[in-house]
Amino acid sequence: MAIPTAPTPTTLVTEALKEYGFNNPSSSEITRAIDYGLELVKWQIWELGHTWDPLKTVYYHVTNEGVSKYTNPSDFDSHLSLVRLAGDHDGLLTAVGSASSITLAADEDAQVADVEGHLILITSGTGVNQAVQCDDYNTTTKVATMAESFETTPAIGDGYLIISQEKGLDQYPISVRDKTSQWHDKSPPNSYFPISNSTYGGFELFPVPDDVYGIQQRYFANLLMVDLAGTRYATLLRRWHGVLVQGVLAWRLKQADDSRYSSEFLIYDQMLKSLRAKDLYGMDLSNLQATVKE
Repeated sequence: MAIPTAPTPTTLVTEALKEYGFNNPSSSEITRAIDYGLELVKWQIWELGHTWDPLKTVYYHVTNEGVSKYTNPSDFDSHLSLVRLAGDHDGLLTAVGSASSITLAADEDAQVADVEGHLILITSGTGVNQAVQCDDYNTTTKVATMAESFETTPAIGDGYLIISQEKGLDQYPISVRDKTSQWHDKSPPNSYFPISNSTYGGFELFPVPDDVYGIQQRYFANLLMVDLAGTRYATLLRRWHGVLVQGVLAWRLKQADDSRYSSEFLIYDQMLKSLRAKDLYGMDLSNLQATVKE
């Protein structure tokens, strides 16, 4: 079955401008609609909430012994969870066959059960801060075949850690950390404090890491910071196509002081409410669970 061609910002705003009345929108009209109209609609959606299901994502950090503060990814909006990752098998890659095939250290003594089904975290080098689940492992050749490709292909000599232990971290306000007298003590982290900085914010681990760990950070990406050239943005354009077109149409009508604005904005507003009920995390009633106690 052929999948319909994915919409782009250009095709999306062109559709909206044609509905407005431009049979052949000029390139300047299209550019303006993308730069101002579409961006305004994205901002309005973002204002409805910062925890959109399609914007849930994950990033992996690698800790340094004695360092407690780490910066959020550049598209970060709000925390979902942090998990400490650890393992007993690590080393340096001796070969890289592809983005989904890596060769572990020649003296790696991990058995099949220690590797297959486990995350392999790249701890240093070209592929650092990535983790992918291993699908198949050969103890003779040391080749690990991954369930999916690394986004950035690792290189020979990159450090790796086979994850065998996971521990969810508790979140506390930074004021709790300020009341802790032993915050310099080193130990496996068991909690974290969200913090602000001059860029994207971050978090501080407690206790201070006593070793190299992975930190799996699940978070909601900021709609206004999503990479315009990435697959996530293309997915959003397809998933939210209708409301985006209607929003750009309403924007153009308002710009022109067109009498159709009020009625078209009401349609847009209703579409926003439907989108919020469907895609905002925690709003989907199909996932609602309740417990009745006497």
